[in-house]
Amino acid sequence: MINENGKIAPAPWVPFTRAGYDFGAVGTANTILENTAIDISTVFGSGSPEASEVASNPAQAFADFVGIGVHCAKGSALCAASSHARPDLQPDEPGHYDGFSGLFGAAYVNPIIKPNGPMTDLDGNVIQDATNHVGFAGFDGMEATVSLAWVAQMQEAGIPITYAYVSDAHDGHGTAGNVHFAFGPGEAGYEQQLQDYDRAFEKFFDRLAADGIRPE
Repeated sequence: MINENGKIAPAPWVPFTRAGYDFGAVGTANTILENTAIDISTVFGSGSPEASEVASNPAQAFADFVGIGVHCAKGSALCAASSHARPDLQPDEPGHYDGFSGLFGAAYVNPIIKPNGPMTDLDGNVIQDATNHVGFAGFDGMEATVSLAWVAQMQEAGIPITYAYVSDAHDGHGTAGNVHFAFGPGEAGYEQQLQDYDRAFEKFFDRLAADGIRPE
């Protein structure tokens, strides 16, 4: 990654994984696979089953492999528990970054963090996209109840560092991102979405507190 001074800076997970902590990423740019056109073949290989899924079922491949990831520390039990861990290659990292692995995509992260699946949002709904592909709901489908559910599940699975993206509250995202338009200030839909986000954050912090995960 390039910092504000134009110099190569460590990827955000590197200081944590080098210190022995797993790092969970939920929809956050530059921490997860962001597309199926290039990222899948780069991480899994052009002849991999994942690449074949991109060709045969691109929508499901997007839900399976984009948007969700875990960057594992060396010796991580999470990566060791999966046969789908892949080398976490960061050739531009200062000081090198060798011997680290990661889990990339909901298809491989979810069975590890929630083996009794499927992943559900904070309201108990199965997380899926607008056309019912179970997995990552798309970057416009990361309402607070969706994104924060993944964060909570990662924390409960023992991943202490989690970064997450929440879809902006001033856009109408519809059902898992199938509608996208901007609300005006004070518009009823905007106000409702803000209230929904407030409730989601309350559920999120209550859930963590019940798990014994508190600010202190």
